[in-house]
Amino acid sequence: MFVSQSRYAYIDSQDRKVSQESYNFTVNIPKSFIETTRQEQKIRITLLDAIIPRNFWAINSTNRTFTVRIGAITDYTISLPLGFWNVNSLATQLKALLDAGTSGTLTWTVTYDTNKNYYTFAYTGTAFSVQFIFSSNDCADFLGFANSTTYTFAGGALTSVKGVNLQGENAIYLRTNLTNEVPNLEYGNNGVFTVSNILARIPIAVAPFANIIYQDYSNTYSLICEQNYIDQLSIRITDRFQNLIDLQTEWSFSLKIEIIETDDQERNITNGKNITEILRDWE
Repeated sequence: MFVSQSRYAYIDSQDRKVSQESYNFTVNIPKSFIETTRQEQKIRITLLDAIIPRNFWAINSTNRTFTVRIGAITDYTISLPLGFWNVNSLATQLKALLDAGTSGTLTWTVTYDTNKNYYTFAYTGTAFSVQFIFSSNDCADFLGFANSTTYTFAGGALTSVKGVNLQGENAIYLRTNLTNEVPNLEYGNNGVFTVSNILARIPIAVAPFANIIYQDYSNTYSLICEQNYIDQLSIRITDRFQNLIDLQTEWSFSLKIEIIETDDQERNITNGKNITEILRDWE
């Protein structure tokens, strides 16, 4: 396999249509920009670099809730405050939210263990049973629990089962509308691999409000398209659960778009034909 044609695209989200969001927009590409002409050719796309300000919150509209169940049927939804929080300020917020959110039926305390990085939740008041219920994409990580799990208080208290993580996602995902000829697999919430439309997974290794800088000039990961040409490219920035991430700002990235030749053409070279002869054969 070798490259017969290369193109580069430099895209800034601020140039999108006004009706679109910076984290979910579509770019129209002239058909003549890159197009295959033979069955042996494929289009390969590589994300070369990206600059993404980390202005998106750790606690956002998609991961901020959990349910408190008192008794058998009374459920209260608790919504964490948006933004970035430290363990102590969030503990104060949690107490106030639980006191108000359970309609005054219980009085709560929330304490943080600095040695274990755990929260302990405790209540006083009369209750037959109390449970914290987390769905598949709730705020469980922020409180030291697991998603898709129900926890029952014992003796009026419940302690985190793992370390509290207030950093939020450790990576963001760039997804496209393109179909990958060689399907990549993505591990889903139900423990099942599914076909993925991920163009790149970008680690978050900077503090809030700093720039995430991604570079892949060695082309370690590429997407090989089934299409003969690309006239539209949709870009979405998501978390691991495929929820859109509201960047609240603009970002930019560079793509390398290539036409690659399959092994059949490559074998012609090894059989003694040079590139000039191959090009003449194609005419």
